Amino acid sequence: MRLFWATEAGNGTKGTRNGITARIARPAEFDVDGRSNINPQAFAALVADVAFELDCFAPEAVHIDACGPLGWAVRAVCIKRGWDFTTSATAGDVGVLGLVSLRAFHSCSSRIVVEDDATEARLRAAGLRRLIRGRHVPESFAEIAVPACPFRVAAEVA
Repeated sequence: MRLFWATEAGNGTKGTRNGITARIARPAEFDVDGRSNINPQAFAALVADVAFELDCFAPEAVHIDACGPLGWAVRAVCIKRGWDFTTSATAGDVGVLGLVSLRAFHSCSSRIVVEDDATEARLRAAGLRRLIRGRHVPESFAEIAVPACPFRVAAEVA
C-alpha cells in the first residue's frame, strides 16, 4: 500500500515498512508555515504543488494530520479528485480552529482518527462523527503499522 501522510510535525520522509510505502509530507517542504494563514494566490500555488506531489507518489491512501495550509491543500485536492481520505483530530483542535472551522475541515473525511476517550468525547460533543481510534502522528517512520493506516483512496466507506 502507498500512503500519503500530511502532518505538521518534523521533517518529510519516505520509506517502506510492513508492506506500506509511506510519504510523510510536512509544511516546510512546501515552503509554508504549519499554522499560518496564507493569501489566496499562495494557497492556489500550494494546492498545485500538493497535486503534483500526489501525482508523483500515486497513493492508495491519504491521511491528513495537519489543519494548517498544507492540510487544507491536501484536503482540497482529495475532494476535487473524489478520493477518500482520513483526518486526525485532537481535543486541542477545538480551541485552535474553533468549532466552525473544525467541522468544515473534517466534514469530508471518511474517518477521523482520535487517540483517547477524552478526545473522542470532546469531539463528539462538538458534533464530529465517524471517529475511530488510532495514533494520529507517527513519531518516526518505524511507528507506522498496518492497523494505524487510513482507508484506501478508492475504498467505499459506510
